[in-house]
Amino acid sequence: MHALALNAFDGPAAVSMLDLPNPVATADGVVVAVEAAGIGTWDAQTTHGAFAGMGGLTTFPQVLGWDLAGTVAAVGENVSRWSVGDPMLGFSAQPWTGAGAFAQLIAVDSVVLAPRPATLDAFTAAAFPVSALTADLAVRAAAIGPGDSVLVLGAAGSVGSLIVQLARAAGATVIASVSLSQSDLARDLGAVTVVDRAGDVTEQVLAEHGRVDAIIDAFGPAAWSPAIGAVRPAGHFVTVVPPAIPDDSLGLTSTVIGVQPDAVRLRELAEQLGSGALRIRIADVVPLSEGSAQLRRVESGGLTGKLVLDPAR
Repeated sequence: MHALALNAFDGPAAVSMLDLPNPVATADGVVVAVEAAGIGTWDAQTTHGAFAGMGGLTTFPQVLGWDLAGTVAAVGENVSRWSVGDPMLGFSAQPWTGAGAFAQLIAVDSVVLAPRPATLDAFTAAAFPVSALTADLAVRAAAIGPGDSVLVLGAAGSVGSLIVQLARAAGATVIASVSLSQSDLARDLGAVTVVDRAGDVTEQVLAEHGRVDAIIDAFGPAAWSPAIGAVRPAGHFVTVVPPAIPDDSLGLTSTVIGVQPDAVRLRELAEQLGSGALRIRIADVVPLSEGSAQLRRVESGGLTGKLVLDPAR
């Protein structure tokens, strides 16, 4: 099979196409014919060894890629919930599982996959799992509901845009911090108030809304450090960008999100995506062979949608 693999912790330049043996399903696993694979910031970080100190792989070559959508190509002898030909989506935490989605085939544990709704094409599905489950955990951790308000930092990104939608669906008032060019997008997703991330975010939020009950950060310390004054005392701070959190002296309940596969919740979220209740933007669909260049695009930032690889091209 063709696969996009990392050969050293030297960034995207160390990524190349390889011909590797086809994977084989374990007794409790399946082999998936990958129809699409989403590229996340975590994939670019992997090329620099970001997860090596957290128990991630340190050997090479390692096939990259977390998010995937495709059809089941083979099932292990103990697997009853999947049959050959079933459409699915899911993710493999590649630095730890050793199974990467940037390939024509991937062998994974059957329990990490969710059925793909018939209304959902493979490219949209592949952009969704890690971002959706991360956003869902973040909104839950922020403990927001009707009558609450939340400031979302990085609200136009693949994770942040889903945080906005899920927070709005929970009944919260959403304030989005984005660049001015992304203001209409943030409002379309459900933000009631939009502030310019290039300005004084705390000042803007206090002037236009007052203190919020929670901040959900999908950008990192460069965004939340100057915005932390916008949250009320004893409010919630949630970040999806580990490991930094605000100082304890602020009295906030702080949570760092670490996503894990959750097939049950992913199925529920995918059904919302398939029905149109949730939306995710695709920036581009590109051939698998262009993966190294696309990882550099992710690193450069500024995308308002997810890049997706097509293993058939």
